[in-house]
Amino acid sequence: MSSENQTNRPDKGSYSDKFKTLIDLAFIAFCAGLSMFYLFTGNTTELEFREIVLPLLIFSAIGWLVYIILRLILKKPRKAAILSGIVMAVVTNAGMLYDKLGYVLVLIISTVFIAAVFVVVLRFLKPGVAAKIEYIAAGVLAGLILFNTIISVPQLIENKKLSGEAADKAASLEQIEIPAQYSSKQSDLSNIYIFIFDELAGSQCMDEVFGYDNTWFYNDMRELGFSVSDDCTNHEQFTMETLSGLFSLEYAFDYDTYGAFACRERFEDARFFHIMEDIDYDLYETEVSGFVDFEPRMQYGKNRKYHTTEDGSTTVEVIADRTLFGPAADALGIFPDTYKLYDEILTYYTLPESYTYENALTFTYICCPHAPFIYDINGSPVDKEHSMDWTDSKYFLEQYEYMCKRITQAMDGIVENDPDAVILVLSDHGVKANKHLWDGPQTTYEQSTDTFFAVYTGGRDDLGDISGLCGANVLRTVMNKEFGFELDMTAVPGN
Repeated sequence: MSSENQTNRPDKGSYSDKFKTLIDLAFIAFCAGLSMFYLFTGNTTELEFREIVLPLLIFSAIGWLVYIILRLILKKPRKAAILSGIVMAVVTNAGMLYDKLGYVLVLIISTVFIAAVFVVVLRFLKPGVAAKIEYIAAGVLAGLILFNTIISVPQLIENKKLSGEAADKAASLEQIEIPAQYSSKQSDLSNIYIFIFDELAGSQCMDEVFGYDNTWFYNDMRELGFSVSDDCTNHEQFTMETLSGLFSLEYAFDYDTYGAFACRERFEDARFFHIMEDIDYDLYETEVSGFVDFEPRMQYGKNRKYHTTEDGSTTVEVIADRTLFGPAADALGIFPDTYKLYDEILTYYTLPESYTYENALTFTYICCPHAPFIYDINGSPVDKEHSMDWTDSKYFLEQYEYMCKRITQAMDGIVENDPDAVILVLSDHGVKANKHLWDGPQTTYEQSTDTFFAVYTGGRDDLGDISGLCGANVLRTVMNKEFGFELDMTAVPGN
């Protein structure tokens, strides 16, 4: 019996040690990822779980590396796990205090707190007590994550259901026949350029809300050969609602009925893009929002496939800003600098060497003049403290005017270097109502849906008077005049 016991004990100890190590690793991952799970479960109507996977793995891996180092140094696995978990909990949440305390003070407090924890754990915490604390904490954290995941399941199921309903609705829309001349897919096609400038408001909104006369911009675009739609509206106040309807060629999708996910999917899979592919266009993009999944035309503008917040940040950037590494990530340029990115994209179209594509539809989305405010009227950077400042309308107005000037320069470059092109310059909505902003202006529904839409067709066809047409009907008019479709105008939805 004694011999058997001695034979079994090493195996038993080995399995026990492996299990304890798994608990260590799980505890550290829970500490590193709890705030990310809360971000996801608190925004299940907009976020997908895949958006937190990468940062979750990165910070868990950092925590595990700290654990391995401490375990080798201390020779005490449970204490190493507790210390690593606390370090990662501080690292992944300290950034939430930046706005109130400032980065330097947060860094000092975090450092002092971590040092104090090390002293207490190493000098006063007994190994047996450390193990009990770790196991209890791991259980609590696992329970919190499991509970929040469970309560999120109904919304995730609802998201899937609504996406399916929206897909069925898209399939039931009127069939659009491709004109016979494109059946062979050997036609000589004019390049198409689509530019969406978020919150590029129309004349009514700019005049009534801000007292700003933007007729100079309309006139500059007309001098370049564009037809500009006065009183254009897209009938919705949010980007994905607007764009899913516009590029589906009728306003069939909205947040209230289908939710944000479904509207986003309907835009990415919009039938306008499929029709252009059927005609034999190659689809490209120079945008970074992840709204479409076309071939990148500019590497710096490569698709990021992450949800974009109201202030233009992606999910990964939001998570990074919550961490102790947020300022360092900004300083090192880990995330694309939108100030430079927008400048690069618009400059790209002024360069003759950019025009080497044929049969190309290029989609560009720029979250500007929408906040955050990054340009003043001369294109110089705006102080970060004013990036979301709606208390003084000058920040929006200066960015609006600067962006309008950059738009005309870029369009002038396309007209000069690709004069046969079809160019669509539009916005999704005007300035949204006060409840959707931070101390922003009061706007009516009509003002917030008043938008800009201009079309250039290489001088081949006169589009006629497109003023007063909604965005979807402007697009239908272009398809009729430029490509020979026979589309009736779609019904305009009510408020």
